[in-house]
Amino acid sequence: MPVPKAQELVRDVAATALAALLFWNAGGAWAQPATSPDTLTILAGGDVMLANWLTPILDEEGPSYPFTHLGQLLGQADLRIFNLEAPFADGGTPFDKKFTFRVPTRHAAVLSAGGINAVNLANNHILDYGPTALRSTIRTLDSLHVLHFGAGQDAQCACRPTFARVRDTKVALLGYSLTFPKEFYARTDGPGTCYGHASRVAQAVRAAADSGAVVIVSFHWGTELRETPRRYQRDLAHAAIDAGATLVLGHHPHVLQGLELYKGKLIAYSLGNFVFASYSDRARDSGLLEITLTGDSVVAARFIPLDVWNRRVEFQPRVAQGRHARRILEHLDALSRSLNNGRSILTASGEIRLGVAKSAVSQQVPQTAPVGTTER
Repeated sequence: MPVPKAQELVRDVAATALAALLFWNAGGAWAQPATSPDTLTILAGGDVMLANWLTPILDEEGPSYPFTHLGQLLGQADLRIFNLEAPFADGGTPFDKKFTFRVPTRHAAVLSAGGINAVNLANNHILDYGPTALRSTIRTLDSLHVLHFGAGQDAQCACRPTFARVRDTKVALLGYSLTFPKEFYARTDGPGTCYGHASRVAQAVRAAADSGAVVIVSFHWGTELRETPRRYQRDLAHAAIDAGATLVLGHHPHVLQGLELYKGKLIAYSLGNFVFASYSDRARDSGLLEITLTGDSVVAARFIPLDVWNRRVEFQPRVAQGRHARRILEHLDALSRSLNNGRSILTASGEIRLGVAKSAVSQQVPQTAPVGTTER
């Protein structure tokens, strides 16, 4: 649905102030990258969950701890977009399910320490401690000037795009959840996440694109630990791009799924974990997606492989090196071939071959349904 002009203006002004502040330079101060007025750089990653095992470490080591081995990598983009997998709250009532997460509000400073300036809230954990914790999360993010999208006090707020303006580029950020519990979906009169019904997605993307924005859509979807997207993920990603989206970002499986080039746009079905407080042996490899846009055209993209196996890196993601990096890139390229007519789209250095042709697949707009999975 269209955003009222007055509210859109407020969000644009706030985001413009943010864009002028949140960029890291070699001298250790925040500064805006030197890029042309119509160029936008994006760094996108997967799930961020700072609770449980990580809480005492952050208390002892401080908010910069997770980024020790990433240097200035996170500062080399205008927008750094991740999925925030747990609320920032010091209270609330836990929902009755197997895994519930809650991060002390004092640790929200981790986002600022890492330069993370945009987060998706549409996922299956953001209401783990109820509406009180969701409200606390939104207040905390606002106090840090971190853009957020995908959840709110009712369905209208949750599904409304968040607009940012970076120099001459207006960006719309939309977030959707397609995971259980269904009680977390926002209602007309109740808080929660935006459910990614296909017609709702297409309508919102089209309205945002018609407003002159470059549209980025973030989905929490799929099956945990599954390396290939389900059919509904592909249908929904294609529907978003058909409606005008430039970039589709996915998460929830905790492992990598393939990349797809569709109508000249880019889809990352799952970027795996980023900083995630779990010692799972199944979530070892991940990555960051670096994209350069001119207007709504993807002009350059690369995948940066990460080692996120916490038994080895202890919640400090590292850029994979040597044979490990080659193995991740080769595996991701193999996963991507079936999404790109069998063609290789990744180079040995992680560059994405944007010229790879892709034949059109079904253009039907699906009536999607949530896919429940075992939570991690």
